[in-house]
Amino acid sequence: MSASDKMAAELDTGFYPEFERKWRLGAWTVRILMAAIIAATMVGLLGGGPVSLLTFKVNNGPMTVEYAPIVRFGTPTGLVIDANVADGQNEVVVTLQKSLVEQFGLQSVFPQPKEWRTGTAGDVELVLAVQPGAKRAVIRLGGMPAGAGPIGMWARLGGEDGAEVRWSQFVLP
Repeated sequence: MSASDKMAAELDTGFYPEFERKWRLGAWTVRILMAAIIAATMVGLLGGGPVSLLTFKVNNGPMTVEYAPIVRFGTPTGLVIDANVADGQNEVVVTLQKSLVEQFGLQSVFPQPKEWRTGTAGDVELVLAVQPGAKRAVIRLGGMPAGAGPIGMWARLGGEDGAEVRWSQFVLP
């Protein structure tokens, strides 16, 4: 009995094991591929996904930072710094780490600072006016990450001895 006779006999009985095996393998391969595409979309590898909409908050006493934990390279992103203001204080100084300016690709600050100063080790100090009687100063930073991989950042309220908040973001390629 030749291979084609065997196949014909199997088709006559309604069962072709070689075809069934390949069909199952193909079906499982496609299912696994679809699951991988869905997982990649969820974490934002194929554009914006549910994970890219998450924001984390990290705080240290009088200062809180809200940010997206996962961002994409070359895509606009932002973070919000919320700082408490003491009674009678008319300005607040926020120091941003050098990596926040360079790797995060700082492009905008709102509200516009009264003054920009260079701090130690290339850090940037923002001097922001505070509305009379305000209890909080909210600073919105916009950026476009300049490279893929993890970015460790910090911001400090006031001078060298001020409250410091540290966080990290992961930039997808």
